Amino acid sequence: LLILGDLTHTMQQPAVMDIKLGYRIYDVDATLEKRQRKQLKAIRYTNAALGFRICGVACPRLQLGKVEAKRLQVPQVLPTLRTCLPGWLLSD
Repeated sequence: LLILGDLTHTMQQPAVMDIKLGYRIYDVDATLEKRQRKQLKAIRYTNAALGFRICGVACPRLQLGKVEAKRLQVPQVLPTLRTCLPGWLLSD
């Protein structure tokens, strides 16, 4: 049994980002057909190029639902991260 709770309920301006990690987004036991389908999906989104994709964002300066997040392309990922993450996480 897994009980989920809202960890942000005490925060005034929470920032939440759903990120799926990995270049390979299929199970090792997947059929060839499913692997091919998932490989095309990884290319269509940012998994193949970056090794992750943003699936959703809720922060004070930006809201991206599942549909909008799926539309993100590689050039848009870093600006999205910069908008939501503290500056010290992305310093050069």
